[in-house]
Amino acid sequence: MSQQLNYPTLLAAASWISKDCAEANKSFLMCKKAHMDPAECLSVGSVVMACGSATVAKLSASPHAESFEAYSKCLDKNGNNLTKCTKLKAALESTFADVKFVVELEGSRGLSFANEAPFLISMQVGAMCGSEKPGE
Repeated sequence: MSQQLNYPTLLAAASWISKDCAEANKSFLMCKKAHMDPAECLSVGSVVMACGSATVAKLSASPHAESFEAYSKCLDKNGNNLTKCTKLKAALESTFADVKFVVELEGSRGLSFANEAPFLISMQVGAMCGSEKPGE
């Protein structure tokens, strides 16, 4: 089952992306902070995008892919309004409660930076959808 990589899909996968891609996200933010020229961080940004894409691919190919697709479709149908899809989100989270996805990039494993995750995910989703901020 192949999942289209769009904002609702990335939003549905955000919990897993924040864990799996935390190290790549942190590197990207550190690069942006260190360099005024956005071109300096393109290679690091590519790693972030590859990690997010790989996580979505793993979720889409998992035995519980139907729950993931249903949640993503609900978000798409309801204008990404999370409150309209809480039952599907809870069902998805319960099906994956014992599953841990770790995306390996260049031999390193993603680390969880819980206090930074919402900001990192917001930036990653925006970058993957072609804007600085999600929804633009």
